[in-house]
Amino acid sequence: QTEGETISTPQILPDEPSTAKAADQAPSADQPQAPLDLVTIGLNFQGSELFVDSLSIPPDTMGAVGPNHIVEMINGRFNVYNKTTGAQIFTRTLDGFLTTVVGLSIPSGDRTFDPRIVYDIASGRWFATSIDFSGAADNNIYLGRSDTSDPTGDWDGVRFPADTVGVAEFHDYDTLAVDADGLYICTNDFGVFFVEDSCYSIPKADLLLSTPTIVNMTRFESSSPGLPSVDGSVQPALDFGPSDGRAALVGVSTGGTLVRGNIFGAGSAGASLGTVVNIVGAPFTSAAPPARQPHPSGWTIENVSPRIVANVFEQGDSLWTVHAVLGSFFNSAIRWYEIDEVTNTVLQTGLIENPNEDYHEPSIAANAFGNVVVGYTCSGPSLAPSACVSVGE
Repeated sequence: QTEGETISTPQILPDEPSTAKAADQAPSADQPQAPLDLVTIGLNFQGSELFVDSLSIPPDTMGAVGPNHIVEMINGRFNVYNKTTGAQIFTRTLDGFLTTVVGLSIPSGDRTFDPRIVYDIASGRWFATSIDFSGAADNNIYLGRSDTSDPTGDWDGVRFPADTVGVAEFHDYDTLAVDADGLYICTNDFGVFFVEDSCYSIPKADLLLSTPTIVNMTRFESSSPGLPSVDGSVQPALDFGPSDGRAALVGVSTGGTLVRGNIFGAGSAGASLGTVVNIVGAPFTSAAPPARQPHPSGWTIENVSPRIVANVFEQGDSLWTVHAVLGSFFNSAIRWYEIDEVTNTVLQTGLIENPNEDYHEPSIAANAFGNVVVGYTCSGPSLAPSACVSVGE
């Protein structure tokens, strides 16, 4: 199939066949891989419910998977589920998680929101972030680290002010990633008459100490030269591989194209930014319309497009990313990319779409065998908002 064809079920539609890294990513004879056309729904369980677990709209849903657990973080709630059975084995409010589990204090009158969480395969630790809101312009960033691979156990953390340049910007929409060298948090910053971006680079070794510290954190605030200028927050790349000396920063520019920056020297104090470049071969994209749903009053679903809302995923020499865009049928579609991490060139890209449905709020992951999974919300005039997945190789 080619891009733009009408399809009856969600599929990944490459613009051209992928041949890049085929030899590197092919499984060996002693590592059989299940045919992707045999993918079925496995574990399926009830997560958080509005007005039961949280009163927050929107939920700003985030989650991660570890060796034995699935962790869900949303506005107002932190839940841990058994990875095998789906049974809920731990729950706290988001504020309760940060105060009673991580051990951080929240200023009186503040509340936390916009949580993020990742499981770092290399260190066997969970990292979680959130920000707070009190009605004032400036706010704080919260960072927690589990002591083991068990997210129901002990955590330690730090809290630090987001703004230090004296302009009292409100830092919103935090993003989170980790690699061999550091941990990276980026925010979208709102001043009175402007919007900027900031990123914070923290050596991972400092966070793995018995008492984590941010003494060697490097701040890149107020759209520092070298930070990509993007629609929404910058997305640092989540990378479980060995160090390559740089952390990729990816986003969609206000002009509708993909851009990339770098953080160098993240393993110690005094990290630095590189030069921002355009991703070669990335097509121009437009914002998708609100998503349709079978609502009796015709209400639609807000669509955070075309910003990148989920982790950029680095696997080997490839960066994988995805976002909602205006589709071929003036609907909301999903555009995915594989980008050469070294040359900043698109290796392959395509649309996932259906003229009768809208696909939005996507995330992506890939493994060393070249298998790619895209998860997203799907809805339409005859389809209530549902969880959908497309798988490719």
